[in-house]
Amino acid sequence: MDRAGDRDPRTGVHPDSDPLSEQLINTVGAHTRINSEADELSPKPRAYLYERVVKSAMTDENEPVQHCTVDEPVNLPTALEAAAIEYLDVDDQRTIAIYQHAILMVIASKGQATEAWEFTVELWEEPPDGLPRDPDDLITAFLNELLATTNAVRTGDHD
Repeated sequence: MDRAGDRDPRTGVHPDSDPLSEQLINTVGAHTRINSEADELSPKPRAYLYERVVKSAMTDENEPVQHCTVDEPVNLPTALEAAAIEYLDVDDQRTIAIYQHAILMVIASKGQATEAWEFTVELWEEPPDGLPRDPDDLITAFLNELLATTNAVRTGDHD
């Protein structure tokens, strides 16, 4: 029979018990309590802003898009840095780039952003200056500037 006085007051472990088992039981118990309290406080799943933006941007079929295939993998973040183009990594395959005040989404379709053999560039937001520009020319200029910082050669593309 276990009495509370037999347990170490700092750890709560009985001196005759297996310390590893006691530690595991205490850890699992604490984790279960924390999770159940969190579930009561916030039953809603977390949502991220970029998930909503990606969904709405991808559903608009009128947005200019160019697909690019290269002869060797391109590290997109490294190429963007070398070209002095501002960017934000979204995940392993998607990167948002700001080019000439336009917002572009670069999506690695074969490989990841750090080793992309094929990728797509979508124009999300035209530059706010209001000047008339051909969106396809903007994306082409972006691709030319991006690939100029690498040894990769464009082997195929399609709109």
